Amino acid sequence: MADTDRTRIFTRNEYVREGAITHHDYFAQFVTEDTIRHVLLWFTPEILADALAADEHLNSIPLARWDAMTINELDSRHPGSVHRRGRFSARIPFDRVAVASARDYITRAGLTCIAKCAARIIIDRHATLVPQAA
Repeated sequence: MADTDRTRIFTRNEYVREGAITHHDYFAQFVTEDTIRHVLLWFTPEILADALAADEHLNSIPLARWDAMTINELDSRHPGSVHRRGRFSARIPFDRVAVASARDYITRAGLTCIAKCAARIIIDRHATLVPQAA
């Protein structure tokens, strides 16, 4: 996990039904350093910080950009994940063992949440490295 040394994996049930963990903390447990590197291939820390300043959920970056970064559309004959909008595979790396341990599965939305959590980690790391103007 990229932003903590936590060894306990929170389950989807703890997140959804019990509210024991925040949205960010739930999806951040699936972020790896490879996830962070992948996000940095698409966005600079400055672009991400500007996007966060414009919208707390990073929605100022169009969903199509997040989708392009996180998923590969698959031909219907390809054995991949099935979702309402068709088959896809993950383009973004993430901790698949942690997802399985959380008793969760990956959707397009889940991949976007993982990417946005990685983006927030990047923003936080960048903020500690670059002094803010007074």
